[in-house]
This record gives sequence, structure tokens and C-alpha cells, in this order.
Amino acid sequence: MIRILHALAALYLTAIGVLIYCAHTSHDNGSQLYTALFLGLAVLFGCATGAHAFLSDELRHTQVRLERATRPPVLHPAVADEIALGWQDLAEACCLRWWESKEQEHEPSCERHRSAA
Repeated sequence: MIRILHALAALYLTAIGVLIYCAHTSHDNGSQLYTALFLGLAVLFGCATGAHAFLSDELRHTQVRLERATRPPVLHPAVADEIALGWQDLAEACCLRWWESKEQEHEPSCERHRSAA
């Protein structure tokens, strides 16, 4: 997409150069009407080139914002370690009730509760 936009900008600049050349040639031949017409078209293409550059920048910024919005959040290493330790504690727990109650209660079907009683 970006290569096409660069090619379009190059075509705009080439067209501006050709129109200015045509305006200069018309002025040398004494045709005021064609001189004004070619200069007007060159100004119009100049405005199109400016709008093209602005929209190209906007497209680039929009692509960057979209990419940043779709990236997964990056966790701080300390937060990631804390989450990993929490999962490890849950995996080592004998039953879910014991883990939720902070080692105070056991489920009736818990093996550790039966062996402790």
C-alpha cells in the first residue's frame, strides 16, 4: 500500500512539473488563457499532493494505533511472577475450599482432611 502511495506522489510531482513547463511554453507563445489554465492546474495538483501527504501520514498513524491496540498487554515481571506463584499455590492445594479459605477449611472429600482427622 505504501509503495502505491509513493508512486502516486511521484506522479503528482511529475504532473506539476509538466504543467509548469506547459504554462511557461504558453507564456512564451503569448497565450495568457492557457498560461493561466496550466498554472491553475499546477496549483490544483500541488494541493492534491499536500492532501496526499497529510492522508498518508494519517494512514501511518492509524496503522500504528491499531497495532498498539491489538497487542496483548505486557505484564511487569514482578506481576507475572506473582501470578505464576498464585497458580503454583493453587496447583499444590489439596482442595479448592482449602485454597479459597486460606488453609482454614477442607472439603469433605479431601484426602488431606481425612488423614488429619
